[in-house]
Amino acid sequence: MNMTITKEDIRNFASIAGDHNPIHLNGTYAKQHGYTGGIVHGMLIMAKLWNVLSTEYFFGKETLETYTMTFSAPLYADDVMAIEIGEKKDLSYPFKGFVENQLIVKGSLELQKGCNVTS
Repeated sequence: MNMTITKEDIRNFASIAGDHNPIHLNGTYAKQHGYTGGIVHGMLIMAKLWNVLSTEYFFGKETLETYTMTFSAPLYADDVMAIEIGEKKDLSYPFKGFVENQLIVKGSLELQKGCNVTS
């Protein structure tokens, strides 16, 4: 499965979170600091990834208990990140996110035991 975060997503998140750091919002500034453009907020990546996984993999029927993520490289607006889910261990699901075979993020989701949400 894939996910993409747009420039509009980044602007909206910056407004909600109050994080207007130019490293996220100003491509010229980001390039002056060694990036190829504005980078996506880490918390936005976490939120979007959970949304994608919960709707496309867990189908919105699970409750999240613990979520860990490590960033290996920046994610840029409009990058298509491929998400791979590893073998389930108890209620923990390891995952990795890649852009063109470059590891961007890795982590795991742990779901609450016996807490399936069926709305």
